[in-house]
Amino acid sequence: MHSITHIILLILLSLTNLPLAASSPSPQYCHVNPVELSDFCIALNTFHNETNHSEDFYVTVSAKFVDGTGWIAFGSGYLMHQSLMFVFYPGKTPGSTVFGARSTKYHDPPSHTADIPDVRVVSTRSENGYSILNFICYACNRWGGTRLDADAVSQPWIWATNPFQDANLDDPYKPLQIHTYYDYFYMNMKSGQVVDPVEPYFPTISTDRTSIAAGHTRDAAGGVAASKIWLYHGILMAFAFGVLYPLGVASLVVSVKYHWIVQSITAGCGILGIGVAVFATKSISSFLGLHQGLGCLAGLLFVVQYGLGFRHHVLFVRAKRQSVNMPPPQTGLKQYHIWTGRGLYFLGVSNVALGLLLAQKHRALVIPWLITVGLELAGYYYVLVRRKRQMPVEPLSKGSYAYDPVNDSEEAMPLNER
Repeated sequence: MHSITHIILLILLSLTNLPLAASSPSPQYCHVNPVELSDFCIALNTFHNETNHSEDFYVTVSAKFVDGTGWIAFGSGYLMHQSLMFVFYPGKTPGSTVFGARSTKYHDPPSHTADIPDVRVVSTRSENGYSILNFICYACNRWGGTRLDADAVSQPWIWATNPFQDANLDDPYKPLQIHTYYDYFYMNMKSGQVVDPVEPYFPTISTDRTSIAAGHTRDAAGGVAASKIWLYHGILMAFAFGVLYPLGVASLVVSVKYHWIVQSITAGCGILGIGVAVFATKSISSFLGLHQGLGCLAGLLFVVQYGLGFRHHVLFVRAKRQSVNMPPPQTGLKQYHIWTGRGLYFLGVSNVALGLLLAQKHRALVIPWLITVGLELAGYYYVLVRRKRQMPVEPLSKGSYAYDPVNDSEEAMPLNER
């Protein structure tokens, strides 16, 4: 009887020493979106390496590459800057997968660097249309850039994909075209720790391809997510062109002084919004897109228009003092200032709409944005026509002239009201 009890206890003890995966699945993040042509998962286990007192990551990736094209990447942290990235794409041989570890500074295209940890591919295979790859990242927690913390309950990750770039290369470090979709997520790395004295093993992707101990929520404070930085950029630009810019034009009816104040705030808000985008990228290659190029042009026009308006006002005041009893002459810069402003407005509102399209998650705001712009233009046109009909032909009094809102002119305003 005693021996039977002893055997039962040994069996129970052995069951409790099974790998953690038997009782608790490994953390896994999946993103499946047919519209984006995206279907990929990443799962991992971490093992403590007693030899070098570090953490080795055993990672499994499963991805579907439609028509054998595209690439997928995962990286540590919230931003590309100093992120340790794992990049995957189809190889020359049908069903094969090419893997490479990379990093970058700012928003430059990622490339292989000398300080990348030792990362080795163990196996690649194709199952049911999915490319499955197993690799080991040795001492992955010692990466000197954005850290991968094996003890983190909410480790931030980023992912990016471009389903359209034609691969067909076995080069693990081929240049990548810019991503078309990207996002961030959090993973409970602690749940992937295997602390029992067992042989390291790779996790298995669940058949339902849903996230486990991972997602878009976090339990601990981290940093500013990449999407939030671009959210701030979008809010600043939308506020500048959707609210402040029309308000600055309307303020001309009251006083040129108010016009200058509001437009100065508008320029500051717009340039700040552009600055946020520049801060988040800091890469010449990142400004080759249409949205980025138009944004740079808008920043230049802010400065040009402000300079034209200031110079025009200085010349106007000088001409006004020399012709007290007559309408002051045109300065020549007025029309440049007006049309530069109009061009800047249309450029700005169009680029905001383009930015909303690029943001993916905020595409639903494009229609409300265009409706808002349309209402502003309709109101502006109504005010111009109405005031033009009411504007007297002759001067109101000596030294006082009617304002011409059709041309956004300040010449009609008395000097003492400026």
